[in-house]
Formats: sequence, structure tokens, C-alpha cells
Amino acid sequence: MLKLQNASKKITIPTQSVILNINFLASEYSMSFGGRIDSFGIDKNGSPVIVEYKRNQNDNVINQGLSYLR
Repeated sequence: MLKLQNASKKITIPTQSVILNINFLASEYSMSFGGRIDSFGIDKNGSPVIVEYKRNQNDNVINQGLSYLR
């Protein structure tokens, strides 16, 4: 599954950068509390952008994103 996730990132990050105007800064960014963000960047307004790649639908992805606000 990790190989699929990494392949997905390699394909989508350049596309997201152009379409969404995001400057991606890190992949697998470690948080101080132990979590890890799949991709982290800054948008054109200077706001942080978090991208989580999921193989299947995951109802907990919103909670995962909210946990990064700690």
C-alpha cells in the first residue's frame, strides 16, 4: 500500500501544484505529536495546505486533518 501511495504522490503533486497553485514544501512531514502529513504546502495566500492520500474512502480523514491543528 505504501508503494501505491508514493506513486500517487509522484503523479499528483506536480499536477496539484499547477492546478491549485500550491507550493509543496514537504512530503511525509512529521508533526511534533507523532502524526505525519502526506504532503504539506503553502497556497498563493500563504495559508498552509495539507494533502492526505487515501487508497479507499475514509470517513476519518476530516478528524485526521483536524488533529493537525493541535
